[in-house]
Amino acid sequence: MTDMRLYTSLSKFRYLDRNYSFKYLFIAFVGVHIPLIGIITFITLSDFTSLTPGMVILSTLGFTLVACAVTLLMQNALARPIVETKNALIDYLSNKKLPQLPTDFKDEAGLLMSNTCTALQELDNLIKEKRDFIYLLSHDLKTPLHNVLTITHLMKEDTNNDSKEEFINLIRQSTQYQLQLITSVLNLATSEFTEGNEPRVLFLEPMLSKVLKDHSTSLQNKKLQILTDVAPTIQIKVNDELFSMALSNLITNAIKFSRRNSEIMIRAAVMDDHIMIRVIDYGIGFTAANAPSFEPFTKSSRSGTMGESSNGLGLYFTRKIIKYHGGSLIAESEGDGKGAKFIIKLPLPA
Repeated sequence: MTDMRLYTSLSKFRYLDRNYSFKYLFIAFVGVHIPLIGIITFITLSDFTSLTPGMVILSTLGFTLVACAVTLLMQNALARPIVETKNALIDYLSNKKLPQLPTDFKDEAGLLMSNTCTALQELDNLIKEKRDFIYLLSHDLKTPLHNVLTITHLMKEDTNNDSKEEFINLIRQSTQYQLQLITSVLNLATSEFTEGNEPRVLFLEPMLSKVLKDHSTSLQNKKLQILTDVAPTIQIKVNDELFSMALSNLITNAIKFSRRNSEIMIRAAVMDDHIMIRVIDYGIGFTAANAPSFEPFTKSSRSGTMGESSNGLGLYFTRKIIKYHGGSLIAESEGDGKGAKFIIKLPLPA
């Protein structure tokens, strides 16, 4: 960081710490009085009888030039915060290097440095998130496509066409769900939330029932039973499509790590200051060493009980959705083979 000692020193004085223009006025005030102080000192220390008009004029010009030079140098030094902010912007645009500007000053220049750091940090996070969302598309769109493939395979084996209408409805549901996924992810990736997509107060139980219906094929394939303990009166303030996607990801995760012929429990309760939603499976569980990561593209992702693959993005995306709604997501397990709990905490609806 280039020297900003003058700016830092002046910021320690009362009345100068919160106003950048006052710092310039203070320097100008000092500069204007340097010739006057110099002339008074010169006359006081000189032999008054030997002074000539020419000497007084020359000394005045000399002190004025010195005062101008000192004032310009000090004003140039005082402009360092602006110069540093400009250099930080150029460095980020050229090298994608985040700035390390001071953020504890309270005047206009200090706010400029602080806001620049904040804006560039948010921009950098947004660029990374959008890059991640491109990969998320390939992850979250697989579920409905796998459902369609499974259903078409079942239709091929159903020679009597007894379940044709049911299969067609399941295909329709899966394709509709896929369309919703595409719309939601693209909206989230571009941050183009419309007024209609803002969080609103909804009943949890109907939303959960709809999500579970979309997973009926996967549940049947593993012969899993879903148990729910969700009071019909529980309300949450969420974006319907996005939060449904988060629930879907957690249920997909529970199905993936559950053994055949086992159960998955989903519970919700209103606590004193939040709403708690738990997705509980009785599958392979985890230890602290192999706990699920909420970071993208981790190498610690494990295969499911039937070899289901993972690219480590589902939980990352789920936590981002929960955080968008002001909540939190944690994972718990008592160890290998003892199942897992994923716990969502959401603020109470206002």
